[in-house]
Amino acid sequence: MTPAPLRAEADWLELRGAADEEARDRGAAGLLQVLTESLAARGAHLVQVIDLGAGTGANRRYLQPRLPFRQQWVVVDQDAEHLRHPAHEGAVRVRAGIAELPATLERQRVPTDAVRLVTCAALLDVLTEDDVAVLAAVILDGRSPALLSLSVDGRVAWSPPDPVDVQVARSFDTHQQRDGRLGPTAARVLERLLSATSATDGLSVHTARTDWLLGPTTPRLLSRWLDERVASALEQEPRLGRAFTDWHGRRLAQLRAGHLHVRVGHVDLLAMPR
Repeated sequence: MTPAPLRAEADWLELRGAADEEARDRGAAGLLQVLTESLAARGAHLVQVIDLGAGTGANRRYLQPRLPFRQQWVVVDQDAEHLRHPAHEGAVRVRAGIAELPATLERQRVPTDAVRLVTCAALLDVLTEDDVAVLAAVILDGRSPALLSLSVDGRVAWSPPDPVDVQVARSFDTHQQRDGRLGPTAARVLERLLSATSATDGLSVHTARTDWLLGPTTPRLLSRWLDERVASALEQEPRLGRAFTDWHGRRLAQLRAGHLHVRVGHVDLLAMPR
């Protein structure tokens, strides 16, 4: 059975925006350069950007000024409220999930002078294995460039460390894989699917780390991230409630004292037809 779509709250999408941009600028500028040079070499006068899980428009806000081409945006999301967001003004808005992606793309005509680019941000880790297989097939069959950004990959580095970090991580990651979702393994699964056929299909796959660097300069985001991390861990392992609650209290105290730094692992993936 297909799990119900997870809904990202608008305030969370806004809160994480600056950290997402900083991570992409620091870690994935090289991928964007490869993409831009490849599109230019293909003679792209217009890029039709298919933005999957478009949310409140963060991916468009990031990419639009960084792609030196005329652009036509098609924003795809299962959430009608997100699609009504003013950030999507001027875009074609499509309410659909990944399972409907082949039909969605078939209905969106690619202009004769355009190259299609498939993109998403912070989406892969909430997809199921079937969803990721559909996405891989769309990329391979359409021979479209794809830039898939900010997928959580399970790496978390703490300063200072805490003995309960490993238990929290194990419970959190297991929670993220409920209902068949791939959670922190999603980007690796997609990369494997694409790489398996890259030699014969003329596809090159590139990755870059786009980690969040959280600490005293990002107190609101780090506090919210800690809250949601411990809530998921508690839901997964309620028998460890005391240990997790105490851990949460220690981490918040360190944050208030300006002593907590966390590196949260994310990865960007670029697939390019050769």
